[in-house]
Amino acid sequence: MLTESQASASLVPVTLLSGQLLGEILLSEGDTIRKAKDSAAKFYSNSLVVPTLRLVFQGHELDGEHEVSSLGLLEPGASLVALLEAPRKVLSASADGTAKLFDVESGECEKTFVPDMDRDEGSINSVSVTEDGKMFLLATAGSMFTFSTTSGRCLRRFSWPEMEEGIQHAVLSHDAKLVLLVCLGVVYLIAGNGPPVRLSGQCNALFAAFSPDARKVVVASKECTAQLHDVRSGLCEKVFRGHFGWVHTARFCPKGESILTACADGVTRLFDAISGECIRDFRRHGGCVRSSSFSPDGDKIVAAVDDCTAKLFDLKSGRCERSSEARPLAATQVFYGPQFSLPTGPGC
Repeated sequence: MLTESQASASLVPVTLLSGQLLGEILLSEGDTIRKAKDSAAKFYSNSLVVPTLRLVFQGHELDGEHEVSSLGLLEPGASLVALLEAPRKVLSASADGTAKLFDVESGECEKTFVPDMDRDEGSINSVSVTEDGKMFLLATAGSMFTFSTTSGRCLRRFSWPEMEEGIQHAVLSHDAKLVLLVCLGVVYLIAGNGPPVRLSGQCNALFAAFSPDARKVVVASKECTAQLHDVRSGLCEKVFRGHFGWVHTARFCPKGESILTACADGVTRLFDAISGECIRDFRRHGGCVRSSSFSPDGDKIVAAVDDCTAKLFDLKSGRCERSSEARPLAATQVFYGPQFSLPTGPGC
């Protein structure tokens, strides 16, 4: 026989701002907002990194010890929206053949992931994490590995004889359904268990990244440009010009309306993704810019430079707000996306 509290319990859906359903939480008469937050946080309990989670109901953020019943959360049709704040974690890939998860505040290594590589593979060239942090992709010169952060186990190994010792970079789409692969200057798209399909006209690529909706791909190249490609057709739709050196990375902003590049000419540039025009230059670098990326809200950018620093810039003003020593980052990728943040340091 059901108790009174069980009879008044309700399954409340929790979604992201994008509309993606995270899951449902069971709330009962007498439960508080704290209980609702603890229940919703379990959706990320097995993720590589656990974000700070805030809940919104009918346009208002929920806080304190209010009971869910007094707010109407037990009413039919009630639903919650989850706002996620990025935790301060860094996932690094190393020449020692491992990937490590570090806490930015303490500097301590929390987890180590070791792919089962051939003896001659050695170094891990790149690492890419899904939006929910539950899966990531490691790439060596000859193979790619997907890992589950729930179990820490390798889920799949990708390998093709024609790509042996030529992989430069690989990235997962946010939903893990697609993989972008840069191999010997050529960009390939991999869907599911299918073979790699070459994007049209690529022969000098250094880096590639998906748009937020995975419908477009931006490619950084040795030709001093970045190019925008359509995923379905593979055709180049736009070329972003203005650099005077190899463009090492190119990424979309969180909303997809602009593209950030990092170049050997020492300049980071922001381009309009539609018109192709340069919106702003970020020039306060002391050497080749190896990588650049957006903050989760799109208001800041971070750049890794060959002078062994990582610099944080305000996107609107172009002002350098912070500079940190970052020797490991100078030769690899900077992650400052949904799961990653920049270590603090003295002002520029």
